[in-house]
Amino acid sequence: MKKLLFSTLVASVALLSCYKQGDNPNGYHGSRSVTIDTTIASGTTYELSLQPYGDADDVATIKTQAANYITSEIVNTGTSFSSVYHFSAVSNLKAPLNEQVVIAVTEGNHGQRHINTDSTLITINIKVQ
Repeated sequence: MKKLLFSTLVASVALLSCYKQGDNPNGYHGSRSVTIDTTIASGTTYELSLQPYGDADDVATIKTQAANYITSEIVNTGTSFSSVYHFSAVSNLKAPLNEQVVIAVTEGNHGQRHINTDSTLITINIKVQ
């Protein structure tokens, strides 16, 4: 009986520690969303590094653009995923302004269908004073 119990325990541990080919044992596969609330002065620039939200082959795109801005763009600063979002507010505001930008960080398109993909939706709420 002890041998059977021990064999069952060993088999269970072995099965739990296995993963299918293509799975990333250290990675996250799925979707997540992040919300960032920030306040900036009119005429100033806000920058957000998108690197913590993606990996080497990811692509960042703006899904929802701000309405009133001088600059609202994603700039890739290197060969791997090192994108930075830049927002500069209009400088002649008469009242505080609330802007919202939504950025999607998704797997790059390499001509292959991705079964397990990480994606992050970043919503930036910018209050311009």
